[in-house]
Amino acid sequence: MGGLGFRDFHKMNQALLGKQAWRLLTSQNCLWARLMQSKYYQGKSFLEAEMGGNPSYTWRGILGAREVILKGLRRRIGYGGDTYVWRDAWMPDTQTGMVVSPCVGGNPMMCVADLMTNEGRAWDEK
Repeated sequence: MGGLGFRDFHKMNQALLGKQAWRLLTSQNCLWARLMQSKYYQGKSFLEAEMGGNPSYTWRGILGAREVILKGLRRRIGYGGDTYVWRDAWMPDTQTGMVVSPCVGGNPMMCVADLMTNEGRAWDEK
């Protein structure tokens, strides 16, 4: 019968708002991202942004879509010095991205870099 072929408008809207949230997270130097940052989350990262006192309808939607982004967001390790083993989501193959084993007798603030060799390019298997 025609139409645009969207089966679920809510999911489609979440996907489009999620794309804008992803742009705020990854393209921080584009004009739109700088404008949003100066208006809604000045001095913070997008992940730390709050709703605020008088948010626009668009900002409310983007913050709602941020929750969808956070479900699949994982940290890229690099040298591993700023990623905590038990606190951050960095594991690619788990549902939550977190380490599933408990921290027993270890340092709860241990970084991923502590698990790597001094060169930082391989896991320390000792």
